[in-house]
Amino acid sequence: HPVGLYGRSVNSKGRLNHLYTKGEHQGIFNEKALAVYDEIILAECVLDAVTLYDRGIKNVTCIFGINDFTSELEETLKNKGVKKIYFAFDNEKSANKKALEYAKRFPNITCKMVTLPENVKDINDYFVKGKFTTEQFKTLMLDSEIIHNADQKVFDVEETVENGKANYLFHYTDFQIK
Repeated sequence: HPVGLYGRSVNSKGRLNHLYTKGEHQGIFNEKALAVYDEIILAECVLDAVTLYDRGIKNVTCIFGINDFTSELEETLKNKGVKKIYFAFDNEKSANKKALEYAKRFPNITCKMVTLPENVKDINDYFVKGKFTTEQFKTLMLDSEIIHNADQKVFDVEETVENGKANYLFHYTDFQIK
């Protein structure tokens, strides 16, 4: 049974807006995938998850925007046997910071960050405007950076900016990665 609706609108300035039903978000997009696959792609919004699903990538779910990671989804990811999460968020600094923050919630799951090409805004943009293929996206996943390894405990992430580019230093219990 439906627990919510999602849509997009374009305002007079050409800006896209996410539209959800009122109230707290409920439900999990493509929940069956969490029981079937041990590697899950976590998109930033429904549209990006639907785009991946439409391109044949079925091991995908999503949050409801960068600041809306529901406890329902978090608990389901932890309890369904997921071993690896690929954070496929928008191509912006705030999204990268949130992915690092969210990865700390999953001490027993390896987390990786998918990095989109510089001129690409998000997953939908990657496929629609960028005209990239599913195989190219799978290569991005293979090349993605580990932001948390379930075998090692991250206790801090330090961010620095050099020449306008963000750098992250991951401090583990036994060593650090730059």
